[in-house]
Amino acid sequence: MPNQFPKDPNGRLALSATEVARMLGIARSQIFKLVAAGRFPKPTRLGRRNPRWLVSDLERYLEGGGSHPDHRAGG
Repeated sequence: MPNQFPKDPNGRLALSATEVARMLGIARSQIFKLVAAGRFPKPTRLGRRNPRWLVSDLERYLEGGGSHPDHRAGG
């Protein structure tokens, strides 16, 4: 994985699972498996079926070498 999360060309602060998977070069389903295992940041929900990952969370994840103890309260 790259050391820094690629910047979104549109300057968005949150990305969909499809966008995250494409940028990391993994399957979309793999993201959800990693989240369930506690090895990837949990998404912020913009509704029941609309998960989004904050770019800042993804950058911290990659800076930590790809391991992720969930750092957000309640999450």
